[in-house]
Amino acid sequence: MTVADRLRAFIIDDLGRWPGRPEDLHDDTPLLSAGIIDSLTIFELIGFVESDLGVHIEDDALLAENFETLGAMIRLVESRTGAD
Repeated sequence: MTVADRLRAFIIDDLGRWPGRPEDLHDDTPLLSAGIIDSLTIFELIGFVESDLGVHIEDDALLAENFETLGAMIRLVESRTGAD
């Protein structure tokens, strides 16, 4: 599974906060501003990224813009792994 697939599955299955059909969660779907994720779920996402994906997220990356959409989260993780 790709980083995108794993993050998407975590948001849909593990967080359980996605209100729509799985195929409707696109890379550009607003998550933070729409209230689908909040500050607490950001920390759950960070825990998942660090423990399951093995990618450390530094404090200076804890910006709303890095968690606004699935695509932003994918870019954040991939920028720390060198993945494309």
